[in-house]
Amino acid sequence: MAIYRLSLKSGAVGKGKNHAKYICAEGKYEKKSDMEKVEEFNIPSFAKNGIEFFEAADKNERSNGRTYREFEISLARELTPEQNKNAVMNFVFENKLENQPMIIAYHKGKNGDNPHVHLMFSERPNLEVDQDLFFKRNGSKKNRLFNDKEWLKDCRASWEKHLNKELAQLNKRIKKRVSHKSLKARGIDRKPQPKIGYIAMAIERRLGQSSRVQAIKDFIEKHKPKKLSRLRAQARNRDMGRGR
Repeated sequence: MAIYRLSLKSGAVGKGKNHAKYICAEGKYEKKSDMEKVEEFNIPSFAKNGIEFFEAADKNERSNGRTYREFEISLARELTPEQNKNAVMNFVFENKLENQPMIIAYHKGKNGDNPHVHLMFSERPNLEVDQDLFFKRNGSKKNRLFNDKEWLKDCRASWEKHLNKELAQLNKRIKKRVSHKSLKARGIDRKPQPKIGYIAMAIERRLGQSSRVQAIKDFIEKHKPKKLSRLRAQARNRDMGRGR
């Protein structure tokens, strides 16, 4: 079933090149088995590719600066790669990322059960100048929009919208949808489900049983969703009964 997960991270000077190689499965990461597809956009001409661009960022950004930001987003297993890509690209354009130097790396996850995408981008928009000027104050200036908390809130809602749009094309009768809102905001009275973790999943696959996985199954059974509206109605009925 499709899940909602979107996180925004950032990388300090010295981290850009290695992280770009990691998400692209290059160098020591080339044996990474879950790589599906890599696309690059708006890479300035002084760099041959995205990895070389972020290497230049490591060398030229100030020592306490930031070389990249990155969205890590869960994709839907129910969708085709093309449908997931449509959601990602619509997300990019709606959130003013279309001019940023960017690597978009699609991963299937181990055994294809955790499709996700790394959207790694520079805060400096593409500007065709030489490398030295690009990273200067009077070169490609960083877009401060990406520091705005409201922008991030809009991004969270935007991904929900575009992923649900693609899910709606599968079958109008099946209401598979995701939400960026908390359980409380959705009126669901239960505790958040604990994270299983990749180690517990590996044990489960190898041995057929994991105490961590079983504990979470027990948690799900114990905390079945209840609508807050239903609980409130029950409370009102009790109050009315006491008043009579």
